[in-house]
Amino acid sequence: MGEIIKQEAIEGKLVESLEVKRLGELAADCAELGLDSILDDGIVKDIPILRTAVSIAKIGFNIRDRIYIKKIASFLSQIGNTTQEQREAFIEKYCGDTKRFEEAVLLILEQTDSMEKSCLIGKIFKACILGKITYENAFRLSEMVNKALWGDLNLMFNRTDSKKEQQRLFTAGLYNISERSPGSQAISFDDIGKIRYEQNDYAFALTMIHQERFDELNICYLGLEAENSNKRASDRQN
Repeated sequence: MGEIIKQEAIEGKLVESLEVKRLGELAADCAELGLDSILDDGIVKDIPILRTAVSIAKIGFNIRDRIYIKKIASFLSQIGNTTQEQREAFIEKYCGDTKRFEEAVLLILEQTDSMEKSCLIGKIFKACILGKITYENAFRLSEMVNKALWGDLNLMFNRTDSKKEQQRLFTAGLYNISERSPGSQAISFDDIGKIRYEQNDYAFALTMIHQERFDELNICYLGLEAENSNKRASDRQN
């Protein structure tokens, strides 16, 4: 976060922004006008956290501030694709400790290294607001996104990732070592080159979130009602 925009200055503004009735217009404006345009005008004046951040940053607007504000706007643009009633229910259920919630989300956004990741994290929380994944898994998936390279994630989403990317995604928590790998129980140095990886439920869910297939998320064991494991395995192969 830039030196100009301090956490204290925007405290309480993120939750307040989730309650804004016109938040859905942010998503439409982002799609039509782009983030740079809406930061200069448009719906920003009606979104408390963006209005405050832009107002403060203009005192000494630097590139780091602008990027940080764009990350927040990108995140909120995805949240805006939910109803005000759904967002209010989410706030009532999970945001009793407003400061703790906001610090956790804003820290995650600050640590993202691309707008694509900020957008994806917005989709993750949209899935949570829709009741498709748990609150805890929303943060867990967001942390996994930040641990991974966007290029690796993009290849995973398109099922074109190679073993090289899979190794890195394994480190991020999105792949498991296949039980078919030699020495999968106790890996020796000689086995490293023979290891096979397979996507886990987090990777499977993240792909559906990225593709906005929210209605299909109940087939993942991520804390809500799920189909049996045979159905999940079958869906992975299709």
